[in-house]
Amino acid sequence: MRTLLALLALLALIALSGCGSSTALSQAVIDQATRQGVAPELMYVVELPGFQLAEQSVGAVGEDGFGAVYTSADGRQVELRVDRTPYRCAGTCERDGDGAPIQPTGPGG
Repeated sequence: MRTLLALLALLALIALSGCGSSTALSQAVIDQATRQGVAPELMYVVELPGFQLAEQSVGAVGEDGFGAVYTSADGRQVELRVDRTPYRCAGTCERDGDGAPIQPTGPGG
C-alpha cells in the first residue's frame, strides 16, 4: 500500500510540474488530497497575481476531483475546481467579443 501511495504522490508531482506555475503543493497536502480520493492527474496549482493558495482548503470535489481556494490580502477568494464532468456555462461565464458564452472545445466541451 505504501508503494501505491508513493507512486500516486509522484504522479501528482509530475502533474503539478506541468501546470505552468512555480508554486507547488507540499507533500503533506498532496498526501491529504490523495487520502480524500483526489485523482493525482486532476491536481493543479495556478499562479494568480495577488492571490496565495490556502493549502488548508485543498481537497476532494465530487468523486475524485480536486478543489482549492486562493485568497488575497484584501479578503477576496478564487475557487479552483477540477473534475471529470463536462463544462457547461451556467451564468457567469467567460464571454467572447460578441458577448456569447465561450464553450471549450475538445474533451468534455
